[in-house]
Amino acid sequence: MSLRLDVVYAMTNMLAALTALKLSIAARAYWIGLQALDLGPAAANAPAFQSKTETARREMRLALTAIERLVAEMELEWQPIPADRQLRTQVGLLRDALHHASPEALRGFGDLKPATADYLSIWTQSVTMAIETLAEAVEGTVAEVALRESWTPDIGGLDANALNRCQRPALHGFASAFAAELLLAEAQGQAALPPGHPTISSPYDGQEMARILAVACTLEAWLGALTSAFTLSVPRCASTATIVHRSMHDALECLRQLSSAASVLGDTRASALAGLSVTTSHNLMLALNLT
Repeated sequence: MSLRLDVVYAMTNMLAALTALKLSIAARAYWIGLQALDLGPAAANAPAFQSKTETARREMRLALTAIERLVAEMELEWQPIPADRQLRTQVGLLRDALHHASPEALRGFGDLKPATADYLSIWTQSVTMAIETLAEAVEGTVAEVALRESWTPDIGGLDANALNRCQRPALHGFASAFAAELLLAEAQGQAALPPGHPTISSPYDGQEMARILAVACTLEAWLGALTSAFTLSVPRCASTATIVHRSMHDALECLRQLSSAASVLGDTRASALAGLSVTTSHNLMLALNLT
Protein backbone atom coordinates (compact mmCIF):
# COMPACT_ATOMS: atom_id res chain seq x y z
CA MET A 1 0.00 0.00 0.00
CA SER A 2 2.89 2.35 0.83
CA LEU A 3 4.44 1.75 -2.58
CA ARG A 4 1.12 2.41 -4.25
CA LEU A 5 0.75 5.73 -2.45
CA ASP A 6 4.30 6.67 -3.43
CA VAL A 7 3.52 5.93 -7.06
CA VAL A 8 0.33 7.99 -6.95
CA TYR A 9 2.17 10.85 -5.26
CA ALA A 10 4.93 10.77 -7.87
CA MET A 11 2.40 10.70 -10.70
CA THR A 12 0.48 13.60 -9.17
CA ASN A 13 3.66 15.67 -8.94
CA MET A 14 4.54 14.75 -12.51
CA LEU A 15 1.09 15.85 -13.67
CA ALA A 16 1.52 19.19 -11.88
CA ALA A 17 4.84 19.81 -13.64
CA LEU A 18 3.39 18.70 -16.97
CA THR A 19 0.36 20.91 -16.45
CA ALA A 20 2.52 23.98 -15.77
CA LEU A 21 4.55 23.33 -18.91
CA LYS A 22 1.65 22.55 -21.24
CA LEU A 23 -0.56 25.40 -20.01
CA SER A 24 2.38 27.75 -20.52
CA ILE A 25 2.80 26.54 -24.10
CA ALA A 26 -0.93 26.86 -24.74
CA ALA A 27 -1.13 30.37 -23.25
CA ARG A 28 1.92 31.48 -25.22
CA ALA A 29 0.38 30.12 -28.42
CA TYR A 30 -2.77 32.10 -27.70
CA TRP A 31 -0.79 35.26 -26.98
CA ILE A 32 1.24 35.03 -30.21
CA GLY A 33 -1.92 34.21 -32.17
CA LEU A 34 -3.51 37.38 -30.80
CA GLN A 35 -0.50 39.42 -31.92
CA ALA A 36 -0.86 37.97 -35.42
CA LEU A 37 -4.52 39.02 -35.43
CA ASP A 38 -3.50 42.55 -34.44
CA LEU A 39 -0.87 42.70 -37.20
CA GLY A 40 -2.97 41.10 -39.92
CA PRO A 41 -5.70 43.72 -40.45
CA ALA A 42 -3.08 46.46 -40.85
CA ALA A 43 -2.87 45.56 -44.54
CA ALA A 44 -6.37 44.15 -45.00
CA ASN A 45 -9.32 46.48 -45.47
CA ALA A 46 -11.91 43.85 -46.34
CA PRO A 47 -14.92 44.33 -43.99
CA ALA A 48 -15.61 40.58 -43.90
CA PHE A 49 -12.07 39.85 -42.73
CA GLN A 50 -12.25 42.58 -40.12
CA SER A 51 -15.47 41.13 -38.73
CA LYS A 52 -14.07 37.59 -38.57
CA THR A 53 -10.92 38.93 -36.95
CA GLU A 54 -12.86 40.68 -34.21
CA THR A 55 -14.81 37.50 -33.46
CA ALA A 56 -11.65 35.40 -33.32
CA ARG A 57 -9.88 37.97 -31.15
CA ARG A 58 -12.76 38.09 -28.66
CA GLU A 59 -13.00 34.29 -28.36
CA MET A 60 -9.24 33.83 -28.09
CA ARG A 61 -8.94 36.45 -25.36
CA LEU A 62 -11.66 34.72 -23.36
CA ALA A 63 -9.85 31.39 -23.71
CA LEU A 64 -6.51 32.89 -22.70
CA THR A 65 -8.14 34.43 -19.63
CA ALA A 66 -9.56 31.01 -18.72
CA ILE A 67 -6.09 29.43 -18.99
CA GLU A 68 -4.58 32.17 -16.84
CA ARG A 69 -7.33 31.71 -14.26
CA LEU A 70 -6.71 27.96 -14.12
CA VAL A 71 -2.96 28.47 -13.65
CA ALA A 72 -3.68 30.84 -10.75
CA GLU A 73 -6.18 28.46 -9.15
CA MET A 74 -3.72 25.56 -9.35
CA GLU A 75 -0.94 27.82 -7.98
CA LEU A 76 1.33 26.85 -10.87
CA GLU A 77 4.34 28.79 -12.10
CA TRP A 78 4.54 29.89 -15.72
CA GLN A 79 7.28 28.28 -17.78
CA PRO A 80 8.54 31.12 -20.03
CA ILE A 81 10.56 30.81 -23.24
CA PRO A 82 13.07 33.49 -24.33
CA ALA A 83 11.85 35.67 -27.19
CA ASP A 84 15.33 35.68 -28.73
CA ARG A 85 15.23 31.88 -29.06
CA GLN A 86 11.97 32.07 -30.97
CA LEU A 87 13.28 34.82 -33.23
CA ARG A 88 16.51 32.93 -33.97
CA THR A 89 14.40 30.01 -35.13
CA GLN A 90 12.38 32.28 -37.41
CA VAL A 91 15.52 33.84 -38.88
CA GLY A 92 16.76 30.35 -39.70
CA LEU A 93 13.48 29.43 -41.37
CA LEU A 94 13.47 32.61 -43.45
CA ARG A 95 17.09 32.05 -44.47
CA ASP A 96 16.47 28.44 -45.47
CA ALA A 97 13.33 29.30 -47.44
CA LEU A 98 15.15 31.64 -49.83
CA HIS A 99 16.52 28.77 -51.89
CA HIS A 100 13.02 28.12 -53.21
CA ALA A 101 12.91 31.56 -54.81
CA SER A 102 16.32 31.26 -56.44
CA PRO A 103 16.84 30.84 -60.20
CA GLU A 104 18.44 27.47 -59.52
CA ALA A 105 15.34 26.17 -57.75
CA LEU A 106 12.90 27.44 -60.39
CA ARG A 107 15.00 25.99 -63.22
CA GLY A 108 13.94 22.63 -61.85
CA PHE A 109 10.52 23.45 -63.35
CA GLY A 110 11.83 24.60 -66.74
CA ASP A 111 14.16 27.10 -68.37
CA LEU A 112 14.11 30.70 -67.16
CA LYS A 113 14.26 33.77 -69.35
CA PRO A 114 17.46 35.79 -68.74
CA ALA A 115 15.54 38.80 -67.38
CA THR A 116 13.61 36.57 -64.97
CA ALA A 117 16.76 34.84 -63.76
CA ASP A 118 18.47 38.21 -63.23
CA TYR A 119 15.50 39.55 -61.26
CA LEU A 120 15.34 36.50 -59.00
CA SER A 121 19.10 36.55 -58.49
CA ILE A 122 19.07 40.21 -57.41
CA TRP A 123 16.01 39.62 -55.24
CA THR A 124 17.41 36.62 -53.36
CA GLN A 125 20.80 38.27 -52.84
CA SER A 126 19.21 41.44 -51.50
CA VAL A 127 16.80 39.59 -49.22
CA THR A 128 19.69 37.45 -47.97
CA MET A 129 21.45 40.66 -46.86
CA ALA A 130 18.26 41.88 -45.19
CA ILE A 131 17.88 38.59 -43.33
CA GLU A 132 21.48 38.81 -42.15
CA THR A 133 20.70 42.29 -40.82
CA LEU A 134 17.67 40.80 -39.07
CA ALA A 135 19.91 38.11 -37.56
CA GLU A 136 22.30 40.80 -36.28
CA ALA A 137 19.40 42.75 -34.79
CA VAL A 138 18.12 39.61 -33.07
CA GLU A 139 21.58 38.90 -31.66
CA GLY A 140 21.97 42.54 -30.62
CA THR A 141 25.24 42.91 -32.54
CA VAL A 142 24.32 46.09 -34.46
CA ALA A 143 24.11 49.54 -32.91
CA GLU A 144 21.37 50.56 -35.31
CA VAL A 145 19.58 49.27 -38.37
CA ALA A 146 20.88 51.02 -41.47
CA LEU A 147 19.44 49.45 -44.61
CA ARG A 148 21.34 50.30 -47.77
CA GLU A 149 19.65 52.30 -50.48
CA SER A 150 20.51 49.57 -52.97
CA TRP A 151 18.12 47.30 -51.06
CA THR A 152 15.07 49.20 -52.23
CA PRO A 153 12.75 46.76 -54.04
CA ASP A 154 12.50 48.78 -57.26
CA ILE A 155 14.40 46.51 -59.65
CA GLY A 156 12.19 46.68 -62.69
CA GLY A 157 9.21 44.85 -64.09
CA LEU A 158 8.84 41.61 -66.03
CA ASP A 159 6.64 40.52 -68.90
CA ALA A 160 3.42 38.59 -68.31
CA ASN A 161 5.03 35.32 -69.41
CA ALA A 162 8.05 35.54 -67.13
CA LEU A 163 7.15 32.21 -65.51
CA ASN A 164 5.76 29.01 -67.01
CA ARG A 165 2.73 27.15 -65.64
CA CYS A 166 4.89 25.09 -63.27
CA GLN A 167 7.19 27.86 -62.07
CA ARG A 168 4.36 30.23 -61.16
CA PRO A 169 2.72 27.97 -58.51
CA ALA A 170 6.16 27.05 -57.18
CA LEU A 171 7.08 30.70 -56.64
CA HIS A 172 3.62 31.42 -55.26
CA GLY A 173 4.09 28.61 -52.74
CA PHE A 174 7.40 30.11 -51.65
CA ALA A 175 5.91 33.60 -51.32
CA SER A 176 2.97 32.33 -49.25
CA ALA A 177 5.21 30.34 -46.91
CA PHE A 178 7.73 33.18 -46.59
CA ALA A 179 4.95 35.67 -45.82
CA ALA A 180 3.59 33.44 -43.06
CA GLU A 181 7.01 32.89 -41.46
CA LEU A 182 7.72 36.61 -41.63
CA LEU A 183 4.40 37.43 -39.98
CA LEU A 184 5.17 34.90 -37.24
CA ALA A 185 8.51 36.62 -36.61
CA GLU A 186 6.68 39.95 -36.33
CA ALA A 187 4.08 38.44 -34.00
CA GLN A 188 6.80 36.95 -31.80
CA GLY A 189 8.53 40.30 -31.60
CA GLN A 190 5.27 42.08 -30.86
CA ALA A 191 4.45 39.46 -28.20
CA ALA A 192 7.63 40.34 -26.31
CA LEU A 193 6.81 44.06 -26.09
CA PRO A 194 5.23 45.47 -22.91
CA PRO A 195 2.88 44.56 -21.36
CA GLY A 196 3.89 41.16 -22.75
CA HIS A 197 2.93 37.85 -21.21
CA PRO A 198 4.59 35.82 -18.40
CA THR A 199 5.12 32.90 -20.81
CA ILE A 200 7.67 34.98 -22.77
CA SER A 201 10.88 36.44 -21.40
CA SER A 202 12.77 39.01 -23.42
CA PRO A 203 16.32 40.41 -23.36
CA TYR A 204 15.28 43.29 -25.64
CA ASP A 205 14.36 46.83 -24.71
CA GLY A 206 11.89 48.83 -26.76
CA GLN A 207 14.55 50.31 -29.04
CA GLU A 208 16.12 46.93 -29.80
CA MET A 209 12.75 45.41 -30.64
CA ALA A 210 11.95 48.41 -32.84
CA ARG A 211 15.09 47.62 -34.85
CA ILE A 212 14.02 44.02 -35.29
CA LEU A 213 10.55 45.00 -36.44
CA ALA A 214 12.01 47.64 -38.77
CA VAL A 215 14.00 44.99 -40.65
CA ALA A 216 10.88 42.81 -40.78
CA CYS A 217 9.10 45.72 -42.49
CA THR A 218 11.91 45.92 -45.03
CA LEU A 219 11.53 42.21 -45.75
CA GLU A 220 7.81 42.79 -46.24
CA ALA A 221 8.63 45.44 -48.84
CA TRP A 222 10.90 43.03 -50.67
CA LEU A 223 8.26 40.33 -50.63
CA GLY A 224 5.74 42.83 -51.96
CA ALA A 225 8.14 43.67 -54.80
CA LEU A 226 8.41 39.98 -55.72
CA THR A 227 4.67 39.32 -55.68
CA SER A 228 4.00 42.50 -57.63
CA ALA A 229 6.62 41.74 -60.27
CA PHE A 230 5.15 38.30 -60.93
CA THR A 231 1.51 39.27 -60.21
CA LEU A 232 1.19 36.77 -57.38
CA SER A 233 -1.64 37.12 -54.86
CA VAL A 234 -0.40 36.65 -51.29
CA PRO A 235 -2.89 38.56 -49.09
CA ARG A 236 -1.92 39.47 -45.55
CA CYS A 237 -5.15 37.94 -44.25
CA ALA A 238 -4.09 34.52 -45.57
CA SER A 239 -0.80 34.74 -43.64
CA THR A 240 -2.74 35.79 -40.54
CA ALA A 241 -5.05 32.80 -40.85
CA THR A 242 -2.04 30.48 -41.23
CA ILE A 243 -0.33 31.74 -38.07
CA VAL A 244 -3.49 31.81 -35.95
CA HIS A 245 -4.34 28.29 -37.11
CA ARG A 246 -0.84 27.09 -36.16
CA SER A 247 -1.16 28.73 -32.75
CA MET A 248 -4.54 27.16 -32.07
CA HIS A 249 -3.30 23.76 -33.24
CA ASP A 250 -0.32 23.93 -30.84
CA ALA A 251 -2.56 25.01 -27.96
CA LEU A 252 -5.09 22.28 -28.71
CA GLU A 253 -2.45 19.54 -28.72
CA CYS A 254 -1.22 20.63 -25.28
CA LEU A 255 -4.69 20.88 -23.79
CA ARG A 256 -5.79 17.52 -25.17
CA GLN A 257 -2.74 15.82 -23.69
CA LEU A 258 -3.38 17.41 -20.30
CA SER A 259 -7.07 16.57 -20.38
CA SER A 260 -6.30 12.93 -21.13
CA ALA A 261 -3.64 12.64 -18.42
CA ALA A 262 -5.84 14.34 -15.81
CA SER A 263 -8.76 12.08 -16.68
CA VAL A 264 -6.66 8.93 -16.27
CA LEU A 265 -5.41 10.10 -12.86
CA GLY A 266 -8.84 11.27 -11.75
CA ASP A 267 -7.63 14.82 -11.30
CA THR A 268 -10.34 17.31 -10.34
CA ARG A 269 -9.21 19.69 -13.12
CA ALA A 270 -9.92 17.16 -15.86
CA SER A 271 -13.27 18.70 -16.75
CA ALA A 272 -11.82 22.23 -16.88
CA LEU A 273 -9.02 21.06 -19.16
CA ALA A 274 -11.52 19.24 -21.36
CA GLY A 275 -13.55 22.42 -21.60
CA LEU A 276 -10.48 24.39 -22.66
CA SER A 277 -9.79 21.75 -25.32
CA VAL A 278 -13.30 22.16 -26.73
CA THR A 279 -12.96 25.96 -26.71
CA THR A 280 -9.59 25.80 -28.48
CA SER A 281 -10.99 23.42 -31.07
CA HIS A 282 -13.69 26.01 -31.76
CA ASN A 283 -11.07 28.75 -32.04
CA LEU A 284 -9.08 26.62 -34.47
CA MET A 285 -12.17 26.53 -36.69
CA LEU A 286 -12.46 30.32 -36.42
CA ALA A 287 -8.87 30.54 -37.65
CA LEU A 288 -9.68 28.30 -40.62
CA ASN A 289 -12.58 30.58 -41.53
CA LEU A 290 -10.59 33.83 -41.42
CA THR A 291 -10.19 33.72 -45.21
